[in-house]
Amino acid sequence: MRARSPHRWRSRANSALSCSRRRRGRALKPDEASMLGACITLSMLLTPLLSRAVQYLGRRAPEDGMDDGPALADRTRKGRIILAGYGRFGQVVAQMLLARGLEVTLIDSDPARIRLTRQFGQTVYFGNGWRVDVLRAAGAESAQMLILCGSKDRMTADQIQRIKREFPSLQVLVRVSDRIELMELLKSDADFLIREVFESAVAMGREALKRIGLDASTIETIETEFRTWTKPA
Repeated sequence: MRARSPHRWRSRANSALSCSRRRRGRALKPDEASMLGACITLSMLLTPLLSRAVQYLGRRAPEDGMDDGPALADRTRKGRIILAGYGRFGQVVAQMLLARGLEVTLIDSDPARIRLTRQFGQTVYFGNGWRVDVLRAAGAESAQMLILCGSKDRMTADQIQRIKREFPSLQVLVRVSDRIELMELLKSDADFLIREVFESAVAMGREALKRIGLDASTIETIETEFRTWTKPA
């Protein structure tokens, strides 16, 4: 959005001051005019910021009836899996696990997505899956595995280490967004890391090479060399 010129605000403030003088039937004193002008200018500056803040909080805050964290999850069962981040990536992973009849607790921080999935009968709890208190409420102390599939915020090695310290027996599998995040999380004790689009991009490359007539052995060699070249040092 284009920033408004200070001259424009000043013009509006002066217009408001003139209107105020006409309505009150008297001229404002210099200190009154200065104070009123400052208030009007400040309100013009803050209104867009407050509007954005309200919109942001409206998107992030759980609505009435929405579980704030998986406090209702059955924490007595053993061998459960916690999956945090129920976007496109997380949904595919969850569907594979649920198809096998595994117990999976789903967590997501997007209220709109939670509402949508509940329309299809899927229970997803509201919360940030990297927060220790949310994970504890989800039963991380007795769970076997945590799968972090979120994409909005980059994970850090410190966040992973905090989770591993609190839940040492928990396997932590993390989807990373790019090479930069991968390099960061290689400093942690995460049990498995995978870049979100890397494998599908490699599969697409293999298919393209196959369709232009290269034999399987050559394609395999190209893929091996490419993986070696892109592997973090």
